[in-house]
Amino acid sequence: MRDFIEFAKKLHTENYPRFMRKIREDQIPIAIFSSLSSNEVTKNKNLLIEKLFNEKFNLQYFFTPSNPEPDPKYPNLKVVNVSQLETVTSLPKYVFIIGDLLGAAFVNRFAEFGVKLVIYENPDNAFNFEFYLEHLPKIFDVYQTLDEESRKVFLAFILGNSSYKISDYIFDEMPQYFLHGFLPKPGGILIDGGAFDGSTGAMFKKFGCEVYSFELDSKNFERAKDRANREGFVVENFGLGEYSKQIQYCSNSYGSAIGNFDVPEDRKKIAQLISIDEYVREKNLPRIDFIKLDVEGSELATLKGAALSIARWKPRLAISAYHKMEDVYTLAKFLKLIRPDYEFAFRHYPTSYDNEPDLFGAVGRELLETFDLPLKIPYTWEAVLYAR
Repeated sequence: MRDFIEFAKKLHTENYPRFMRKIREDQIPIAIFSSLSSNEVTKNKNLLIEKLFNEKFNLQYFFTPSNPEPDPKYPNLKVVNVSQLETVTSLPKYVFIIGDLLGAAFVNRFAEFGVKLVIYENPDNAFNFEFYLEHLPKIFDVYQTLDEESRKVFLAFILGNSSYKISDYIFDEMPQYFLHGFLPKPGGILIDGGAFDGSTGAMFKKFGCEVYSFELDSKNFERAKDRANREGFVVENFGLGEYSKQIQYCSNSYGSAIGNFDVPEDRKKIAQLISIDEYVREKNLPRIDFIKLDVEGSELATLKGAALSIARWKPRLAISAYHKMEDVYTLAKFLKLIRPDYEFAFRHYPTSYDNEPDLFGAVGRELLETFDLPLKIPYTWEAVLYAR
């Protein structure tokens, strides 16, 4: 209980808008860091530098992994290669990452010098903490269902989403979806929602499961199908949902999601959804032993479409809990309604090359290898709710 009270205090005192006000009012020295140098990143960097100077922040450094090139427009801004941090006599306490996932991989490198990485967001848009404060009683209900370690990770995840400081999160180094005590059992029938390229299906197959994977995106499905044929599991070109229907989705490789988005027409696609309960009935599956879901915000709808299977067989679950802020309480609450005897755990994982290879690319891998960094990136994604 004391941990939860302390957490609630931090939501009030350490939220991002308040933190940014203090940074500016107290003229605390800061820096920005970008690991990449594409035209888009350079444009964002220049816009942010101008914004921070105009708003009277004490911006002192721009860190880069490439050769430093001072900007004549900002003669007081020191440009330093990130490999030379030890040469800086007075490092700022906070460094902001700008539009750059790979930048978060340097969190431990900066931490060696007592520097914290912060994900930059316009303070006018950063009000996650207000949502969490409003729903604090629901969050507490979930907190009470968790074991001690899960409680720490759970509160750290919410606090990190409010403070934007990467160091506030607690990351697990074990493989995602494989938590001791919540593992799928060899020989079990497993539903893999969100197949992407088939990598998770292949992992579960090697664990000895009978795997049925589902992938909404037609391009991802073709990749997953090739892997499924090699590894010996089933993959279906369906999305999972509450019931069967045709939907429109936005094709985006690792992040394809249902919805009518403002995107180019060539990225708007049509797909078929099916519920897990309907699929079980159509395929005459004898039972479901494990369900893994990473379905880009459709997790709750998919659980509703699996309610009969969950009530009947109480499968173990590994459910992504980060696509929507309300996932931190809605998923566990719904599952408790169906099976009050469920036990829960919560973990947060770094984004890794194993489960998101497209995010790294040749340039990203070369960068991380140059600085002797692992192919894992601590970020806001990859929080998982387990149930057994």
